Amino acid sequence: MITADPSTAPATGTILRELKHPELRSVWNSSRSAPLTAPSAALLLIDMQRLTCDPQAGLGARLRAAGERKLVGQYYDEVAKAAANATLLLAACRDAGLAVVHTHLACATDDGRDVGSLMHRHGLWARKGSKEAEFLGPLQPRRHELVLPRTTFSVFAPWLGDQLLKNLGISTLIMAGVTTDASVASSARDAADRGYNTILVEDACAALDLKDHRATVDFLDLWYCEVADTHHVVTAVGQRVEVAEVRMTA
Repeated sequence: MITADPSTAPATGTILRELKHPELRSVWNSSRSAPLTAPSAALLLIDMQRLTCDPQAGLGARLRAAGERKLVGQYYDEVAKAAANATLLLAACRDAGLAVVHTHLACATDDGRDVGSLMHRHGLWARKGSKEAEFLGPLQPRRHELVLPRTTFSVFAPWLGDQLLKNLGISTLIMAGVTTDASVASSARDAADRGYNTILVEDACAALDLKDHRATVDFLDLWYCEVADTHHVVTAVGQRVEVAEVRMTA
């Protein structure tokens, strides 16, 4: 639910998205409020880089080599939509003066020996400064924006990510990126465990399989975060409002 400043807010607010599983939600009190204003709110963009988002590089090249051409087409169509929506989010958050945090898979060594075995097996690593580590053109970080390289699925696996966000006074994260069922899901779950209010922007995320994307979003929506679409989040950020997830009654 979105409400404006308490002094001017109407008795009822505008709903970001109908809460799912209202009966289950009535079992526990998930009420929380999250002002979408500086300095406590930030946009977190996950892996919007050529490794995962460029069909001619990284993951796309490996999928084609494995004969997964149909999957390549489906996935990168969804990535293009997610990137377009992430660009809208980025512009809105910059205009509103919110902090912007970019994170990408980028290791420190040329041969990736600082990357864990799981990420190696999935081929989800890129050398820092390489083409695959580059951010997509419309989503390039600006000079004053935070960039967090990592070698793990979750942004929070290295303790430094959490510490930097807390140093900035960030308590609310607007989260978007790829892939929904891997890095995004891992980061959303870890963010919840660390006490962040998280709003997952579902149409600014993408997964290899659309069914996996939807299942992951529903799972995160029940347990870990608020879920909304780009239009409603951009509107909320522009209006400097507060997002609240209210307790549902059975």
